[in-house]
Amino acid sequence: MTSEEALQKFGLPAAPEDRGEIRRHLALEIERERQGESGEEMLRTLCLQLFSLGYPEDALLI
Repeated sequence: MTSEEALQKFGLPAAPEDRGEIRRHLALEIERERQGESGEEMLRTLCLQLFSLGYPEDALLI
């Protein structure tokens, strides 16, 4: 998935029902970044979408 596809799929602000899926994608992208395989744009997009939901417990993941 690209950042553009993430924006199309989840929107901005993201819908609360997509929170779990956004978190899963973000965790995968973080792991890909650790391995040097991910780009910053996707990480930023997913973090922004998760942030837009406003759940304080997501702060550590973001």
